[in-house]
This record gives sequence, structure tokens and C-alpha cells, in this order.
Amino acid sequence: MNPGVIRAISDLMVTVMFDDQMPELHEVITVDKNGSPLLVDSMAAGNRAICLNIQSDHSLQKGMTVSCTGKSIEI
Repeated sequence: MNPGVIRAISDLMVTVMFDDQMPELHEVITVDKNGSPLLVDSMAAGNRAICLNIQSDHSLQKGMTVSCTGKSIEI
């Protein structure tokens, strides 16, 4: 699966665009640079995933790549 790219950040909501295969709803994806987890909250048109920045990581920037984990949140 190709990595996604962060396209927009608004507070704790992060929009990630994928070229082809999308992650599953409620899947945890991770930022490649620092491993910060994002939870896929919803899907939008144009191969975009709207994600929740669950660790409130303020170092995230547009253009960072993300990878799918195939896992959901585990408690």
C-alpha cells in the first residue's frame, strides 16, 4: 500500500490523502517521521481520510507521509 500524505491540519483533525488504497474506518495510521498515531474518523471524497490526532502532536506538518497499520485502537 502506498503511503498517504498530510494535506490539512485543523486543531486535532488531520486530513490525509491517499493515491489508491484507503485505510479502513477506525484504523490507526502512523506518521512516518515520528510514529505519531492518527485515528481514521471518516472518509471524504477524493481519497481523503479525516483523522483524529490522538496524541495532540503539534509537530505534524502538511506534506508528512503516513502509513497504514491495519490495526484499530487497543485498550
